[in-house]
Amino acid sequence: MNDRNSRRKTLKKDDEAFEISIPFDESPHLDPQLFYSLSPTRGNFEEPREAASLMNSVRAQLHMALERNSWLQKRIEDLEEERDFLRCQLDKFISSARMDAVKDADGVLCRYKKILGTFQKLKSMSRAFEHHRVDRNTVALTTPIAELLIVAPEKLAEVGEFDPSKERLLEYSRRCFLALDDETLKKVQALKKSKLLLPITYRFKR
Repeated sequence: MNDRNSRRKTLKKDDEAFEISIPFDESPHLDPQLFYSLSPTRGNFEEPREAASLMNSVRAQLHMALERNSWLQKRIEDLEEERDFLRCQLDKFISSARMDAVKDADGVLCRYKKILGTFQKLKSMSRAFEHHRVDRNTVALTTPIAELLIVAPEKLAEVGEFDPSKERLLEYSRRCFLALDDETLKKVQALKKSKLLLPITYRFKR
C-alpha cells in the first residue's frame, strides 16, 4: 500500500518489534444496495397523494349528497304545506257550496251556527264570513229565521213552516222578522252584545 494512503506503527511483543500499516484516506466501503433500499421511491410519494385525492373526492360527494338530502327534505315540507293549504281551501269551497245551497229553515240555522262558532273564535265578523266564503248580505237576509229558531222557537207556530212551493226563502225570512216582538228583540240584542248571536243588522224594516 502506498505510504501516502497509510501510516505505519511499530509494535513490540516479547521484545520483538514489527510494523503494521493502517490506511486513513481510503473511504469505507458501503453496499450500493443499502442506499437503494433507504432512498424513497417515486411510488412512495405518489401513493399518499392518490389517497388524499380520493379522500377529497369522497368528502365532496358526501357534501353534495347531504346538500341534496337537505334540499329534498325542504321540498317535501313545502309540498306538504301546499297540500294542506289546498285541502283546506277545498274543504272551505265544499262547505261554502253546501251553505249557499240552503233551501230551508234547517239549512239556514245550520249555516248561521257554523258562522257564529267561527266568529266566536276569530272575534271578527268579516273573517268569519271570509272563512266560510259566504256573503254577509246573504246571511243578513236570512238571519231572522235563525234568530227566531234560537231565541223564540215557540213563535214558529205563528209563522208556520216554510213551504218552498208557496214562497221564497226570502219571503219566509221577512215573516219571521215581523214575528219578532219587542220582548224577543230585547233578548236578541242582549245575546248579540254577549257574542252569543251574530251582531248583524237586519235587511228588513217594519
